Amino acid sequence: MATASFLPAPSTSAVVPGQAAPRYTSALASLTVLFFMMGFITCLNDILIPYLKGLFTLSYAKVNLVNFCFFGAYLVMGVPAAGW
Repeated sequence: MATASFLPAPSTSAVVPGQAAPRYTSALASLTVLFFMMGFITCLNDILIPYLKGLFTLSYAKVNLVNFCFFGAYLVMGVPAAGW
């Protein structure tokens, strides 16, 4: 099977002999915190909608625009990552 031309050639060794292996603990911790923060914000969005509906006297259609804009931002920010 031929590989695509945009993929880098696989390296034979990631660790140089005589040196310690790289530690990715801080990167993994940052990614984990970011993942749970985005999940918490997504859940908080659904919790706040009924309160915002009563506070600002919004209709059901206007309240759903909050979710539409929130998840639309995921779509808009995902387009550059997908390479479209």
